[in-house]
Amino acid sequence: MGLGSSIVNLSSIAGVRAQSTRWTYGSTKGAVKSLSKLMALDLSKQGIRVNSVAPGWIWSPEMAKASPDGTAEAMSYANEYQMLDRFGRTSEVAAAIVFLCSRDAAFITGTNMMVDGGYSAMGPERKGSAAAFAGCST
Repeated sequence: MGLGSSIVNLSSIAGVRAQSTRWTYGSTKGAVKSLSKLMALDLSKQGIRVNSVAPGWIWSPEMAKASPDGTAEAMSYANEYQMLDRFGRTSEVAAAIVFLCSRDAAFITGTNMMVDGGYSAMGPERKGSAAAFAGCST
């Protein structure tokens, strides 16, 4: 590896947002995010860029197993956390990784790219419940 090379590590929304009972998974994904930044610092001298990608709720065979009644059941729960009102696709995570490896991302290093449909941008009020509480209309 050398000048122009790129490394992309896979983190997760769980490494950014605390999720109940997911201690091991969340802490390891947070460690991947931190490791990527440290690697970016040390490997930049060799012209190697290092980033991480943090997917949110991505529909996959594992998600299907966790939701035996199908997408509708899972979506009814997850929709509250998704600005874009849908699960992400594995192809969208792959596209983010391809971008970070491309020349178009030649000045991007040490970052954690969120591919999460806006999950990480929302606060604890999620989709408008705080505005409704404050008497604001959306």
